Formats: sequence, structure tokens, C-alpha cells
Amino acid sequence: MGAHGRYLGIFISISLLLVGLISLTGVAEAGLFNRKLSGQLALSGDVHAFEISQDGHFAVFLADARFNGVDELFSVPANGGDRTQLSLDLPGGMLVEGFVITPDSQSVVYWISDADNYCKGIYLVPIAGGISIDISNPIPAYGQMRVMVVSHDSRYAVYTLDYMEDEYNQGEVLWAAQLDGGGSIALTSETCWRCYYNFMITPTGNEVVYKLNPPIGPTYISKVNMQGVNEVLAGPYSIIKDFAITVDGDWVVFTLALDVPTKIGLFSVPIEGGSFIPLNGTMGDDRAVMDFKLAPNSQTVVYRADELVNEQLELFSAPIDGSTERVKLLSTIIPNGDVEQYQITPNSLGVVYMADQLVDERVELGAVGINGGVNYWLNKLMEIDRDVADFAITPSSLGVVFTADKLANETFELFSVSVIGTGLGRLNADLPADGDVLDYAITPNSLGVVFRADQDFNDVLSLYTVPIVGGIPPLRLHAPLVPGGDVNNYAITPDNQGVVYLADQDTDGVDELFGSYDYPAVYLPLTMR
Repeated sequence: MGAHGRYLGIFISISLLLVGLISLTGVAEAGLFNRKLSGQLALSGDVHAFEISQDGHFAVFLADARFNGVDELFSVPANGGDRTQLSLDLPGGMLVEGFVITPDSQSVVYWISDADNYCKGIYLVPIAGGISIDISNPIPAYGQMRVMVVSHDSRYAVYTLDYMEDEYNQGEVLWAAQLDGGGSIALTSETCWRCYYNFMITPTGNEVVYKLNPPIGPTYISKVNMQGVNEVLAGPYSIIKDFAITVDGDWVVFTLALDVPTKIGLFSVPIEGGSFIPLNGTMGDDRAVMDFKLAPNSQTVVYRADELVNEQLELFSAPIDGSTERVKLLSTIIPNGDVEQYQITPNSLGVVYMADQLVDERVELGAVGINGGVNYWLNKLMEIDRDVADFAITPSSLGVVFTADKLANETFELFSVSVIGTGLGRLNADLPADGDVLDYAITPNSLGVVFRADQDFNDVLSLYTVPIVGGIPPLRLHAPLVPGGDVNNYAITPDNQGVVYLADQDTDGVDELFGSYDYPAVYLPLTMR
């Protein structure tokens, strides 16, 4: 058996295991508890944003909870309790503009700004409350925060400040702040006006790979360590589009125009430097790699390109080190057919994709091994005017959840299926006229789905949960909403035990933070206690 067959055999074997497991799954009922997490808000106050810590213990949120129009930062136990103010008491005209929870779930980095959105300080505070430490020394004048990312090891916050005053005329600068209170350092020098950065922190947390995007002129991909020592990895070139770092931190993969602007190729380069390697096949001047994704095992890249037929986007895979030639993943595709979306399974063995592969303009859902082989159709038969709208792969890599107007034209409903097309079933209940499933999230343990839909009443967005295999009606996660109320945002706790959501549940137009816990144990298992 060749390499393709081995990969596909593993892919099918694991998929069949899912079918056996879900057929044996029973349904157990448990209590449902719904609690307000944000506490009492000031008149006309709202919760504006929230995140859940990776350990699932805390929800951190931004709200003008004490004074209308003054956003401050708070945390609250995710299963309910009293909120704690995390941010400093702010002088007049100041507010908390944004925040990031550190990956170790121990701290929160937040920044404050004035009425002109100029950043006036960056602080680190324990997630349960405590003293805010200023980590932004020095803080330049006239800088507006654009992007902040915390390293995987929670040692550094890397961010870009955009200097907006004409007298500075230097665009963005990339900074790193030490989260042990060591202050900040500029990782790059002053840049051109209207230049901006894309950047990623390496998995080790010791370096940053970045691309400077000038309005005109050459583009580079560079890396810099946390002491500000820079090194060019690729460039200068007229157009470098996108880049990504492999999970193991060994490679940078990027798209680049070499000969003419319309010919975009795919390349990799060792992160320690060296010659870059072409990954796509031979292409004409009017062909381009549109986008790419890296497998979690850092061995393969999957990309979408009109490599074979002009303006027909197909899927290909290639080893990131360039050791063998790329492989075409779709066995057949009709004229004018295109791949629209695709994702690599978390186990790096397969690819799930959306394409009008069989009938022009009918977008369907398929799966294939990451090195090619048999295509599996996941949505089964659909009328010619029906489409799959989007999809997500379970963290276990064994199932797929998707929305489609499979049963009624322009009525988008929620379905689940195994990665080889078995066990297809609808997850939502019957919808009212003009009702739709708007969005959804799969639980981290792959056993359940939380979704938002106007399932009870048209144009009233409520939140529901259901086992990923279906079999029981969806459970609404909250009390009936007040007239005009809707659920606006939500997140599943990483421990699978709850959902935190933002809604004007009690008062129309007042967004507050709520939590629901202890669902049917088949898909949100309870901690034994």
C-alpha cells in the first residue's frame, strides 16, 4: 500500500470508530442553572466584550458597569460569583480599550486610552484581582494600539502602535513588553508613513516573525528576538502576501509574486534562515496560490490555486520541506467548479472542503485524505438550488458540523455527519417561517454543539445546545428573552461544563453577561462531585 493508501486507511479507520462510539452513546439528563455574571450595571451601562480563561475558571469582561461611558475591566468566576474590578480607577477621559488573557490563565494584560484613542498605558493584573503593574515603560506619545498577542509561555506581550500625529510620520512600530514587569522594548525602528505589520510569535516565545507592508516599495519577511535583533528571512520582493509559522516552529510558509504580480507561488523557508523552497507545481503567469493552511503536525501544507486551469480553484497538498511533489486532492471537478473553503482535520490526516465540484453553483461539502484518494460527500443529495453555507470539524477529527439550506431553499439549518459521510442528521428543531441557524460552536470534547438561532420565534436570537449526534430536542440555555432581546455572543468554557454569553436578556438594549451550566451529561459531561 502506498503513502496515499496508508493515510486514507487511517483516516477511514478512525472515522468508523466514531460511528461505533456515537451509536453507543446514551442520553443522561442533568439540571440547568442560569446566572447573571456581570452584576449590577450603571444606568445605560453595557458589557461590550468578554473572554473566558483557558482553564475555564474565569470570565473577563469590558463594561461601563460603574459609570456610563467609562469602560473598565472586570473578572468573575465562570460558574458565578461576585465580579472583581481589575483595572485601575481611571482619570477623567480615560477608559480601558482592550485586553488579552494570558495563556496560563493567571493574568490579564489591558491597555487604556484617552478620548483620541491614544494609548496611555499597558498593565498586567492577576485574573482574580490585585495590583496592576505598568509594563509599558516607555509609552510613546500619539500611539494607537492596533494588535496585541501574548506569547504561548505567557512571558511577553507583543503589540503594534500606530503613530497618528503628522509630526511623527512613522507608521507602526512593533513592541514587546515583558510580563515580569521589565518594561517594553521597540522591536523595530521607525517605519514609513502608512506602513503596517503582520506578525506571529514563534511557539518558543523567544522570537517574532513579521511582514512589513509599505504602501509602495519592496516587502520583507523578517524575524526579531525579544532584545530587538532583526534578521531578514525573505525579501526584498515586490509582493509577499501571507505567511504562517508551523506549529513546531521550524518553518515559515509564505506566498510570493516572483516574476509578475499576477503569478503567486507558495514557498517555505527554515525559520533559522536559508534558501526558500517552492512548494506548488508549475504555473503560468496568470495563475496564483490564493491561500494556504498548515497541518497541525507541521509536515504538510494544503493550498488553493488555479494551478491547472485558469480561474478554477482546486486543492493541493505538499510537504512543507519540499521533499516530494505536490498532490492534487480532488479527483474530479466540473468546468467552472471551485473550492470555496477548506480546513485540515486536527489529526492532520484529512481535509474537509466546500466546492461546487459536481454541479455548477451548488456548493457541497466533501472530505478527502490529506494526500489525496477517495472523495467523500458529507451533505448527501441536495436540490440544485441548495448550498452548504459553512462548516466546522470536531476537535476529535471524526465529525463535521455544517449549516445548509438542504431541506428548504434559503432556510439554513444545522447538521452533523462523520468525516466519511455516515450518520448525517439535523440538529435544530423545526424553524418558524424565515427562521435560520445563525452560528454555532462545537464543545472542546467533540460531543455537543451550541448554536444561536431564531428557532422559537423569527428574528429572536436564542441560544441552544444539543448532542452532536442529535436524537433529542435542542435545549434552550436561558429563560425567555424580554421583547426585543437577543443573544449577541457566546463561548463554551474549555472544561465543557458551561456556556458564557452576552445578551439583552432582562432589559431590551442592555447587554449583560450570563452563564449556563450543567447540561445533559452526554455532551457537556459534569465533573463528578
